[in-house]
Amino acid sequence: MKRVSAARRYHVPVEDAFAFITNTENWSKFWPGYVRLDHGSRWGASGDEARLVVRLFGRTRELKMRISTFEPNRLVAYTSTQPGLPDAYHERHFEADRHGFVYRLVVEYEPRPGIALVFDTVLLPRAIRRAFELTFKALEQQLSSGSDGTRTRDLRRDRPRKRKQPGATIDPRSRLQTQFASHFGAPGPHRSKKRFGAFGAQMGHAVHHLGTAADSGDSARGTRPQLTGCPASARSLRSSGNTRKSRAERRLAQGGRSPAWSGSVGRSGFL
Repeated sequence: MKRVSAARRYHVPVEDAFAFITNTENWSKFWPGYVRLDHGSRWGASGDEARLVVRLFGRTRELKMRISTFEPNRLVAYTSTQPGLPDAYHERHFEADRHGFVYRLVVEYEPRPGIALVFDTVLLPRAIRRAFELTFKALEQQLSSGSDGTRTRDLRRDRPRKRKQPGATIDPRSRLQTQFASHFGAPGPHRSKKRFGAFGAQMGHAVHHLGTAADSGDSARGTRPQLTGCPASARSLRSSGNTRKSRAERRLAQGGRSPAWSGSVGRSGFL
């Protein structure tokens, strides 16, 4: 048995959505490949039947459907038959929650034997998923066009977005500290050193000192904050390369040789 399913959340009352989806007059607004619905079709209780003409795989096909389960605002299950495709069992789940409801589509069928097996196991599931996606998008446009302006979100992206407060301004110093914290941790020596060693600790002291000095009024007096209070200032960072070079030269001098290269010594494994 082959099973294909997909779901999407809609931020509208489940009662309104159920009434809209089960109303055959609205099928042309969201059913993929809709051509026409035969007269005499009924769709509102168990045992009702409908004949729907759709365009699928470039051909017009008549889809015969019969409802097996009809639970208002919860579930509609039905069977379908159409020429050239295997008989299928369908479920339309309406799962209400406090934000609206989740619309879950399920299709089950038994792949046919022989050469049609490849079509039923490879191509047909892709076509069903594509039909699901088209249905979701069409319903999103139809259900979100109400007067309340509600919108929908996919289950995989169901996360609230942060919005700026009207009239809010961003302090450049706070932005610098926020960006630093996202990469190195909170400004300061402890968290930064734990994640990024001495360099993270030095940068943490620098950013923290800049913010503190600016808040204390140094910027207003036209003076720049000094980094002499930091354990590792910018001066020590600039001199680190020369320190490594001098250390390497002393090692060679103790061994009786002179350095045969120029430039700074890095961590390349020459020593």
